[in-house]
Amino acid sequence: MMGYGGFGAMAGLGWLGMRLGLLALIGVIALVVWGAGALLGQRSTADDVDTLELSRQRYARGEISQAEYEEATRRST
Repeated sequence: MMGYGGFGAMAGLGWLGMRLGLLALIGVIALVVWGAGALLGQRSTADDVDTLELSRQRYARGEISQAEYEEATRRST
């Protein structure tokens, strides 16, 4: 006995039911991908330090030499 009045799991929808199910699955996957991208893609530009300022700070701390600092300032301008 097949259940659902003999129509099986699709209850008489056949190919239309399969396509609707596939569209629903694609929609759920798209929402998950969009949501993950929205959460992981958020970056605050207010806290970002530009490369020239970063080079200045590293030179002031003695992490890079004067030649490295000059090279970094040449590349950033």
